[in-house]
Amino acid sequence: STVSVLYWGGGWVPAQHIPMSRLKGEDIVAWAMNVVSCVAIIMINKQLMAASGYGFNYATTLCGCHFVVTGAASKMYKTYMDKGKEKEGGLLDDPVEKEKPRSLPLADLVTFVVIANVSIVSLNTSLMLNNVSLYQIAKLGIPPLSACIERIWFGNTYTTQQIAAMFITLTGVSLVTVAEFNLAGDAIGVTVALISIVASSLQQILCGYYQKKNSMSANDFLNAVSTWQGLMCLACGPFIDYAFTKSWVTSYPFSHESFVFLVLSCLASIVVNASHFICLGRFTPVSYQVLGHTKTVLVLVLGYYFFGGYVRTNQVIGGLLAIAGMAVYGYVTQQLKAKPPPSPRSPRSPRTEL
Repeated sequence: STVSVLYWGGGWVPAQHIPMSRLKGEDIVAWAMNVVSCVAIIMINKQLMAASGYGFNYATTLCGCHFVVTGAASKMYKTYMDKGKEKEGGLLDDPVEKEKPRSLPLADLVTFVVIANVSIVSLNTSLMLNNVSLYQIAKLGIPPLSACIERIWFGNTYTTQQIAAMFITLTGVSLVTVAEFNLAGDAIGVTVALISIVASSLQQILCGYYQKKNSMSANDFLNAVSTWQGLMCLACGPFIDYAFTKSWVTSYPFSHESFVFLVLSCLASIVVNASHFICLGRFTPVSYQVLGHTKTVLVLVLGYYFFGGYVRTNQVIGGLLAIAGMAVYGYVTQQLKAKPPPSPRSPRSPRTEL
């Protein structure tokens, strides 16, 4: 059995020690912030990158800009909070705060940054090399692989109700996103798609694991890794983008409007990345992926509303199935969080949250 552990009140504590009303409220706020910001940045990027918009199709370089801006914002927020604690005397008088780690060990930092950037690059490359069907099917493979890794690595288990809800959600999302089941792709495209599944699963698992291992809040962790992620993306991004676009980002003809959307995209990325790290500190990668398909359904609806298109019957049915599956999964998971911790005689050590 597992013990759900969350960052609350300045430290990592069992979820059972947090008032249930506060637990639900903070979960909802974190999740709403992630969903709204992700949907917003997708709409912004669609206008910025699409041929019908401003044609800024340098995806990896854009990701680098996102992380550099996020890193700067995180450092500003951290400095502001530390100064506030110093004025109150808390940071100087509290020995826990003095000993609290302010940075990741180098090995953890390098491991996470490399895996996270491989995830970003492989996802972008998979979308460029493969058809949309294969790309979406590959993304649907992330939750099952995450569950298997968590089972092997942490000993986490999932109830029959959670597995059933996960299956319903993924079935619904496949109906929504896969227009036609054409999984054709060359060997390179399929290999990249497989790499994206493994890298994305590991990135999401390590995000929560390293926060707990090093007793770091989401902002501490974001502050430690985001700038390095951005610099790595900016270093290799132009070359990767050139391989697919046959043009350098420096040759892009910026206009006032495209620059405004680039700035909006970077500002939105601050909330996206912050909420991403907060959620992965509160939920397991499997929960994050399953409930995260809220964004997929919303993007489809808003995309057709703002950019036009035709919604097929199977997409409507899939959307309803996905919503039902996510609702059941969320309810079951919250009920499991509220259960009392296992007996002290259990030989297993506390694990990460459900």
